[in-house]
Amino acid sequence: MAIVYRSAMGRSLNEDTRATQETRSFVLPMAGFSFAGLLAAIFLDGRVGQDLAWVVYYLLVSFLLYLFAANLQSYKVKAWHDLVSDGLNYAAALGLVLGISSALLATKAINAWALVSLASALWLVDWVIRLRITAQILKKEARNAGPS
Repeated sequence: MAIVYRSAMGRSLNEDTRATQETRSFVLPMAGFSFAGLLAAIFLDGRVGQDLAWVVYYLLVSFLLYLFAANLQSYKVKAWHDLVSDGLNYAAALGLVLGISSALLATKAINAWALVSLASALWLVDWVIRLRITAQILKKEARNAGPS
């Protein structure tokens, strides 16, 4: 998206568009949630008789991506920073969904695959909607910016 709409990527963000504090107030609790799940999975791995290596991996990736997204919010001034931050947030959310899905599958519950499918479908629908909205906004801004 950044390549297709590169003429809109260099623009500076105004304070309302940046919404740094609002975004950080969402991202930091999500990072905490990933971290808490990561610590629980590390603590329980080997004690519950199930292999939680994938749970630990996905929750670690989720935590690190949320942490990087939160840090990026501190110095987000250009449109491409915003796009990268959104991408990090969605990748972190996917890591969280995959971590929870891995935990569900490790339990070998009867309906685990149905729950994993539902969680994955919800994440995917949300991601596609966000991509379409972002593409529409960037297309409008690129049109207003003119050729680069």
